[in-house]
Amino acid sequence: MNRKCSIGNVALPSFLTLPERSTKPRTAGLTHVLDKGETVESTRSILATSAAHVDVWKFGWGTAYIDPTLAAKLSLLREADVRSCLGGTLLEIAWLQGKAEACLAWAETAGFDRVEVSFTVDATHSLPASVEAAVWDGRRYVPVTGAAVDWATASDAPTVLTFDAVRGSRLRLTLTSAHPGEVTGAVRVSKLAAPGG
Repeated sequence: MNRKCSIGNVALPSFLTLPERSTKPRTAGLTHVLDKGETVESTRSILATSAAHVDVWKFGWGTAYIDPTLAAKLSLLREADVRSCLGGTLLEIAWLQGKAEACLAWAETAGFDRVEVSFTVDATHSLPASVEAAVWDGRRYVPVTGAAVDWATASDAPTVLTFDAVRGSRLRLTLTSAHPGEVTGAVRVSKLAAPGG
C-alpha cells in the first residue's frame, strides 16, 4: 500500500557530506538556469525553491526578444538577486544583420546585466589566468564592482563574467595569460556577448 506524501512532509536528507555553499554574491561556483521559454508562473516557482542557489538566469535562443512577459520575469529575477543575460544566439543574429549595438542597447534598457565570453582552448590557446572588467565613464576606465567569473569547462563554451550593473559607452576586458611566454600561453576569444554592457 502506497502512502501519498508531499515534499513538505519529508525531512531533508543528511547522509552525504557536502561542502558549505557560499552566499551571494559568489565569486566561484556560479549556478545558472537556462530559460527555454519559461512562463512567469514557472519562473516564480523555480525562484521560490532555488533562488538562494541560482546566480544567473540565461534567456536562451533569443526567447527574450519575443517574450511578452520579459519585464515581469526580469523583475522577479531582480527581487530574487539573480542576474540575467541573453544567450549568445540573439546577439549573433543581430551581429549578422549589422544590429549588434541596437541589440545591446535594447538589452541594457530591458535590464540585462551579464557578460558572456567564450574562449578557444586547444594546443596553443588556454583559458586566461584572470579576467578583469572596467567600464568607460566618459573620462577613464573604472573597474566594475561585484565581479565574479565562472570558468568554462570546454573549448568555445561560455566563461561567465558577472558584475554589478554599470552605465558607460565602452567595456574593457583585461585578460592575463595563464602561461605567458609558453606555446600554450595565447588567449583567443571566440565569442563575446555583452548584454547590458
